[in-house]
Amino acid sequence: MALVVTVVLRLLQLAAVARASRAQLPTGPATPDGQPSDYYVFHPAAADPGAWYVLTNWDGQWYERIATIGYPAGAAARSANEAWAVAFPPAFPVLTRGVMESTGASFAVSAFLLNTVAVLGAVGLMYGLLHGRGVSDREATMAASALSLMPSSPVLIAAYSEAVALVFVMVALWALVRRHYAVCVVAVLALSLTRPVAVAFFAVVLVHALLRWRADGRSVPWVHRLGVSGVGAASVASVWVWPRLSRALYGTTQAGSYSGSDRTAVIVSGLGDGYLRTLWNAGPAVAAVVVLFFGLALAVPAVLALRAHWPVEIVVWGVAYLGVVVVATPVTPGFFRYLVLAGPLLAAVFAVPLRAIAVPRVVVVVVLVAGSLWLQWLWVRYLLVLDPAPSLYPWAP
Repeated sequence: MALVVTVVLRLLQLAAVARASRAQLPTGPATPDGQPSDYYVFHPAAADPGAWYVLTNWDGQWYERIATIGYPAGAAARSANEAWAVAFPPAFPVLTRGVMESTGASFAVSAFLLNTVAVLGAVGLMYGLLHGRGVSDREATMAASALSLMPSSPVLIAAYSEAVALVFVMVALWALVRRHYAVCVVAVLALSLTRPVAVAFFAVVLVHALLRWRADGRSVPWVHRLGVSGVGAASVASVWVWPRLSRALYGTTQAGSYSGSDRTAVIVSGLGDGYLRTLWNAGPAVAAVVVLFFGLALAVPAVLALRAHWPVEIVVWGVAYLGVVVVATPVTPGFFRYLVLAGPLLAAVFAVPLRAIAVPRVVVVVVLVAGSLWLQWLWVRYLLVLDPAPSLYPWAP
């Protein structure tokens, strides 16, 4: 049932993109010689280009470039934009290129097909992970469906890497809970080649290890101890996997003032310059309100999930991942997109109230779903669609 709901939601999101695309402005000409801080255009289009082109907006233009012509060698990079291409890890564009070659479909359609398979896989894993731990069919179905109910979940149909990253997150969580540690290592490394967020999984494996030691003590098999250590090591190493690999494959460049292979170093050197620095400069009153908001946004789903006996690993992932987002990213509308990968935890807000059928609980869930769908429309219309012109709106959604 969750798979059916997910397909219906994807079709509704695609219809919303088609409707909103009428407001899109022209995106040409191509900008190979610009700066990555400006809006990048690989595939120009006229106004009102239709849903399929809109799905390739923003980072989709970078991914289309990579899927179509690959990464530039360092010595061949002629501009900061070309040098920045390697800032985007390869899993999503490489897989999309495979779909393009096997089906003959365009980049946008191929990305949509790939992301549909990825999301359906994530939904199935979410349902299986919860139902396998004794969660009711109704609650597990709603939780799995809620992965497509985040305010920015239309990004899961766009030419972005979030859908592929989400399925790797779910594989890693499923494998860790089931104690398939070798599979978990592979999933964490695959996640690091999709989005630079796998380091947050270190907190998950640490809590998992502490709980196993508390429950089983010295009776934990040595092969499991080795497996847990491997997952932890992969999580830490994930920070450097793609930067080192990209340098080995494509070299370095002096073109412009940006290099995509330096993205991790830039993030690490600027830790705290985003939300933390903004709060510090805003003063204690604003800081207190924002901290309270973030605290409730994490505490409510975390408490609901723990009281409903969801796997602790899901809770720790959501908290640790959002912690990394707050510490390592600047204050932009992109935060709403980042919420998608916290979906396994945030889904508790939609699902746990349905543990018991009562009018107040059902009303709460209906209001949440209706509000989320409305927010999805706003995200598509005012963040994904290029209106106003990109030069006036330099923040990726």
